[in-house]
Amino acid sequence: MASEPLELVCFTLIIDDIVLPNGETFMAQLGGGGSQSLFGFQLASASLTGSLARVGLAAGVGHDFPASCRAWLSNLGVDLQGLALAEDPNRNTPRAWQVFEEDGRRTQIWRSKGDPCDALYALLRPRLDTLPPHFAAAQNFHLGAHPVVS
Repeated sequence: MASEPLELVCFTLIIDDIVLPNGETFMAQLGGGGSQSLFGFQLASASLTGSLARVGLAAGVGHDFPASCRAWLSNLGVDLQGLALAEDPNRNTPRAWQVFEEDGRRTQIWRSKGDPCDALYALLRPRLDTLPPHFAAAQNFHLGAHPVVS
């Protein structure tokens, strides 16, 4: 089955540490446009067809990628063969504080020292030629936009 093209491949995974206006925190939450888009796609697929779609996530992760996040994606039926372990063993999974204010504003603060940097963006933007063949042959792709801020 893994040789069959996927219906959708999404890119980008960030681990969010969420801080609410009242100070309450939710650490190590699965975030990033890729995982959120897959969740929505699977929700719609289950509602419309009664079954989950064949989907995959392409993103770079570090050795610190939380097992709880991997399990959540697996339970959602996401093919994880597109997760690429960072070459640098000291490079962590992209992670950011998401600080929410009373007025609705949200501020993202990267958690790894030196981020944002080229190594972070390499994890957020895996190259198509590095993906498993059934990912590269997917019917649809969802790409996240990550402009370099200087």
